[in-house]
Amino acid sequence: MIMPMTKKDKYAETIDALMEYNSMKQILLSYSDDATEVQEHLTSIHTPILSWSSPGSTNPHATDGSIARSLDLIDVVKDRYQHALKYMLWFQPAWDALSDNERFILSEIYMMNAVKAEAVSRISERLHIERAQVYRRKNKALKRLSFLLFGRDRLDDGDQIDPE
Repeated sequence: MIMPMTKKDKYAETIDALMEYNSMKQILLSYSDDATEVQEHLTSIHTPILSWSSPGSTNPHATDGSIARSLDLIDVVKDRYQHALKYMLWFQPAWDALSDNERFILSEIYMMNAVKAEAVSRISERLHIERAQVYRRKNKALKRLSFLLFGRDRLDDGDQIDPE
């Protein structure tokens, strides 16, 4: 039985998605470089030099193992890319639907890996608002992003989202 998502779960998932954004973006940006690097490693595998004079000094199956590791790594790189692509197709439209101020507030608090108090101070200074107002706007932006990501059917009864 699928349990309905609670408000707490919805917000926690939204925060997790915000915190993953930069990593997913980096995976997409570095995919071609990562894939090229793995391909180059695969094509530059050397055959073992068999030294019959010193038995046990080389592994005649080392090339096989290196090829297998490279093929596994190619699969990992492709899987990471596919996951990041699905994430961005899900997250980016919701992120783009937020206002510039909402994106700024959420990115400062959840994406910049800064101390929360410092982020709140930067937001307060840039938007010329009180710290309490920063928290209210953060909560409103988080609520709106949750709505955009998960939709109305995932909201708790009585939970109202103002679309603007």
